Amino acid sequence: ITGEWNGNIEVLPSEPPYSRTVYVSGKWTLSTQEQRAGGGTVIIVADGGEIVIPEGGQLNCVNEGRVIVLRGGKITGKGLLTFPNGSGDDYSYNAGIIDIGELNNNGGTVYNYNTMTIDGIYGGAVNSTYINHGKVKIDHSIEGSGSSNTRLKNGCWWECTNKMELKIIEMGPTS
Repeated sequence: ITGEWNGNIEVLPSEPPYSRTVYVSGKWTLSTQEQRAGGGTVIIVADGGEIVIPEGGQLNCVNEGRVIVLRGGKITGKGLLTFPNGSGDDYSYNAGIIDIGELNNNGGTVYNYNTMTIDGIYGGAVNSTYINHGKVKIDHSIEGSGSSNTRLKNGCWWECTNKMELKIIEMGPTS
């Protein structure tokens, strides 16, 4: 997506072996319906690219779908971003900016190397893991969402303004 695209992409939720790679160097504004990315689909937000998840909308990665935000890329909006229900070596990665309403790390691993600002965070499935080497600012855990399953390996800045539930917190020496 090099220009502007408004709406969802129907072929992304396909199951393997029909995985897709979507490069976003322009602006992709999702609809308020769920956009699924599954079957090994990888969404890469390049330098200068942006995905907007509007309030009521969601980008839901399932079945080994992944999101990679490169430096200079961003995901914004008041909607919900769900990282994959991890299996094997699947992970999502942020080196850009993620500034959204809600985040659900549904049992996957998320690496953060830049900035994430999130209003509400879901715990997701067992062994949801955040590996943080950037700056994360969260307002609160979403009550009853299983955040007690969440593991945090923090090497930098992790801030929660209100109640945060975590199962395990490992703090690096300079965090």
